[in-house]
Amino acid sequence: MDGAQGNTKHPKRNASVANKKRKVDEEGRIFQERWELQYFCIVQNSKPCCLICHASISVMKEYNTRRHYQIMHSSQYDKFKGQARAMKLNELKEQLNQQQTCFKKICTSNVASVKASYELSHMIAVSGKSYSDGDFIKKCLLKTVDTLCPDKMHLFKDLALTRNTVANRIDEMSANIKDQMKSASATFEYFSLAIDEICDISGTAQLAVFIRTCDANLQIREELLEMISLHDTTTSSDIFESIVQSLEEYELDLAKCICLCTDGAANMTEKFALFSAPFTFDASLADETLQMELLEMQSDSILKAKYDDVGVPEFYSYLSEQYSKIKKFACYILAMFGNTYRCEQLFSFLRLIKCSQRSSLTDDHVTSLIRVGIVTSFQPDIGKLVDQKRCQKSGQMQ
Repeated sequence: MDGAQGNTKHPKRNASVANKKRKVDEEGRIFQERWELQYFCIVQNSKPCCLICHASISVMKEYNTRRHYQIMHSSQYDKFKGQARAMKLNELKEQLNQQQTCFKKICTSNVASVKASYELSHMIAVSGKSYSDGDFIKKCLLKTVDTLCPDKMHLFKDLALTRNTVANRIDEMSANIKDQMKSASATFEYFSLAIDEICDISGTAQLAVFIRTCDANLQIREELLEMISLHDTTTSSDIFESIVQSLEEYELDLAKCICLCTDGAANMTEKFALFSAPFTFDASLADETLQMELLEMQSDSILKAKYDDVGVPEFYSYLSEQYSKIKKFACYILAMFGNTYRCEQLFSFLRLIKCSQRSSLTDDHVTSLIRVGIVTSFQPDIGKLVDQKRCQKSGQMQ
């Protein structure tokens, strides 16, 4: 009880002492310029760094800095006085600067090497070539460099293009493209799907699922949504469950799916007629929700001039919010697949990459090769992938 009273007997004096202590403590944690000459240390990453052994001193206080110098280096460096000490300080600073410059050059070289590895792996995927072609490409590069500019050989020797590395690079690029798709999916107003199935050389049923999307700005995309391997039965129920699972993975609302194209589009002649010729279409035949906006639009001479100038589908991007229903209708039509030609293109590529010489490719590798190899609006962000790599102790990047 007495102890508790003692702590509160002079609250103002206690607070004053605490403030002074905090102020002194804060002042003691600011690096002082004189420490450079006294203790041969500088500030790096907000911590004192010894110029002699390059050790970081954990606390920004003179006591800690002085103690490190006295224990580790004073016996050898106290002999430097006056101008000689200043010259020694500059010499140590220059040595550190040279080491840091050399390290930066190594890191820059490593970054460029890793980027080149991704770029060449991307070319291998797009060309439908084998993973093992990476080794052959590297041999060709080394022979070329040795002949034309042998002094640059060190830049190419660390280029990673082994079979496993190329496979990993392509898998990482595939995952990156998939992440981009997932991020963009929230902007889709409507989408349609085109699906088709084929058996590959190993007898596995491969279901190609393409998606055609349209956003609020009437920007259209056609992308590979998923390549699904069906190892058991291939009934309509199996296919439907696989598609629904893919849509859930991308967080796509099934209510926004306007059609599923398998062997051609459904008969929608009237809607396409309205979309193609909005100024001559009989408004009474249009959906009731569109009739008022359609009549207003048909009576607008400025919009008619714009339509005559740019045509369909560009015209719809010039509509204001006054015609939001017409614009949404255009988005609906633009999101439709007309046929399964994208699936047919993919199957041609599948036959190229999974041939008799590569029949043992796993399902995941097949999907990665197709996602990276089929050119779409989403391309792998190689710069981001390189940044995600970490410098190792050896100065190399994985």
